[in-house]
Amino acid sequence: MSTPSIESTRRRFLGLALGTGAAAGLLVSGSASAVPAEPEPKKKEEEEVAPGEDLMREHGVLKRVLLVYGEAIRRIDARADLPPEPIADAARIIHDFIEEYHEKLEEDQLFPRFRKANRLVELVDVLDQQHKAGRKVTAYGAAAKGNTFLNYCGTTAADVVASFDANPAKQGKFLPGSHVPIFAPAAVAEIRPDDLVIMPWNLKDEIMGQTAFIRDWGGRFVIASPEVQVLP
Repeated sequence: MSTPSIESTRRRFLGLALGTGAAAGLLVSGSASAVPAEPEPKKKEEEEVAPGEDLMREHGVLKRVLLVYGEAIRRIDARADLPPEPIADAARIIHDFIEEYHEKLEEDQLFPRFRKANRLVELVDVLDQQHKAGRKVTAYGAAAKGNTFLNYCGTTAADVVASFDANPAKQGKFLPGSHVPIFAPAAVAEIRPDDLVIMPWNLKDEIMGQTAFIRDWGGRFVIASPEVQVLP
């Protein structure tokens, strides 16, 4: 059996996202069931998409998924009717987006390049181990320095599922390039990360003190600079 190419997996991901967008609209409007979106006519030649446009399309897909989850939470709290189809579709999108597209892209394309160049090998090894173990990795800090570091490493929401920042202006948005969603620090207790990567490493002692409770469920701290450290 042949393995789907990265590009074909990406096209399937974006195609599924169209259905999730329709499901999100139906869920928010109060419909009791989800109806799949009509597939777009197949083009004779694949459209050339610039990197910036590709980035914005993926960002839009993730926004739609968050819309589904947000409405689902509202309905659960209100004990209202909640059709399962949009939730299942959203979960399928995340599975395909993270495991079949971005994780595979990183494992096949990015990780070997870093290892061949002998650059950030320890960090690549940690990320590769998280892929295999399925650990929930998050980051603390959404400042430019840490975000530049994540993008330099090719990190995406497939590697770091959430970031936390005390600035209200950043909360509810995404880190540029990586698409990692940004939450308030209080969400650390709700998300319960297995690993918390501290991006402002000069503030590691302060942040570790504020989030020491992650050790209650076996969480660890990861310091990425000046050298990779994994602290229980």
